[in-house]
Amino acid sequence: MPTEILNAFLADTTCETLSKQLQQIWDEVGESDGERNKMLLQINQECLEIYKRKVDQAAKSRAHLITQSRSFLCRALADAKIELSRLGSALGERTIFDKPTRTIKKQLADIGLKLEHLSVLKEKREDEFSDVQSQIRKICGKVAGYSKLTEHAETPTDNEDDLSLEKLDEFRSELKKLQETSDRYRISKVRNLVDAVYDLCFVLGMDFQSFINEVQPNLTDFLEVRSESINIGTLLKLAKAVEHLKKEKIERFEKLQDLARQLIDLWSFMDTYTEERNSFDDVIDNISATVDEVNVHEALSLSSIGHAALEVERLKLKASKMNDERKIMSTRGKTMALLKPDEMIKAKVEAGSSKELLLGQVETWISSCISDGGWKNIIG
Repeated sequence: MPTEILNAFLADTTCETLSKQLQQIWDEVGESDGERNKMLLQINQECLEIYKRKVDQAAKSRAHLITQSRSFLCRALADAKIELSRLGSALGERTIFDKPTRTIKKQLADIGLKLEHLSVLKEKREDEFSDVQSQIRKICGKVAGYSKLTEHAETPTDNEDDLSLEKLDEFRSELKKLQETSDRYRISKVRNLVDAVYDLCFVLGMDFQSFINEVQPNLTDFLEVRSESINIGTLLKLAKAVEHLKKEKIERFEKLQDLARQLIDLWSFMDTYTEERNSFDDVIDNISATVDEVNVHEALSLSSIGHAALEVERLKLKASKMNDERKIMSTRGKTMALLKPDEMIKAKVEAGSSKELLLGQVETWISSCISDGGWKNIIG
């Protein structure tokens, strides 16, 4: 309804207008003053009852709205208190609530500020936890890379229900212990590997300092090694070097055993004197040994193997010469029986000269092998 029409309708239906209309009617019908007063009292009473009824309805409506609003605010306040208590408990912060004498809205406003403060603190605390736990996982990953059997490398789990400073201190303490353990473990591991390299070089007759310097220069003085100079790359290099030396040791050991068996066979064939065999006792001892039992200095050096290989070659030549001599002697014996005396003397002189020439050539070859390192070609 337009505003102008509504205002006109209200103007035409006011109590004053109605009262004038009623007086006019009473005048026309000649209503007495008593009846008129009685009628007016009745009208006023009905109006009061209508007003009272409307006021009661409005009061009930207001009470209902207030109840609903208060219930909503109370629920909101209760929820806010629960969230504040949860955050406070997780962060290890003491939670203090306002006295109930303050209005609900003021209590909500105050709790809202506290929640905002604790939310910021929670985010900061989570970052601190994340940083410490990340470092712990990183160290655990490194330790697991060094050895799969590491038992102390346990990865921490996240726990949003406990972000207190006490819990953070526990993680920091665990991180410190892991750092110390990791440093000690890395130093112990690298020293064990360096010791293994030293022992293998000792047996193989290799220069330890030169070899270890090629693997990792900063480990030359391994007794002074520091944890910060050790990383997974260093350990992998050392482990690879140890495996290489172990393989080399096995190959040389097998080669030396083969040479020892050949020496025994040649000595048996040639009835070699004990004195000649004594210089190769260390080689012969390896026949019944295992590769791990060989720990004598330079027992598997190239020089030792080369010396044994040259002796085998010398004995092979000697054995071959002996066979040839036996064949020649057998043939010569048959030929001598057919020669005249002067021809027999000439044949003996020529045979002696050939023998001396062959021996001289063998000795010259062996000497040149020793002086020029030619024995390396013999042992492969």
